Amino acid sequence: TQAAVQAFRMSDELIVDLIMDQSRLPGVGNIIKCEGLFEARLHPLRRASELSEEEWGRLLAALREFSDKWYRHCTDSMNG
Repeated sequence: TQAAVQAFRMSDELIVDLIMDQSRLPGVGNIIKCEGLFEARLHPLRRASELSEEEWGRLLAALREFSDKWYRHCTDSMNG
C-alpha cells in the first residue's frame, strides 16, 4: 500500500479519475468510488498530488471497506 500511495501522490490527475483507472485500482466502480470518497471526506476534484499520505490511507481503507461490505451484502442476499 505504501508504494501505491507514493506513486499516486506523484500524479497530477484528479483523484476521481485516478481511482477509476482499472489498471491502478481494479474493481473500483462508480458506487465504490462515491462511497469511498464520501467516507474519507475527500472532494473528488482534488489532485492526487495534493493528498497527504494520511488522506490516501483513509481513502484506500474506505474503498476497501466498502468493497468488502458490498461483496458480503451481495453474497448474503437472495437477489445478489
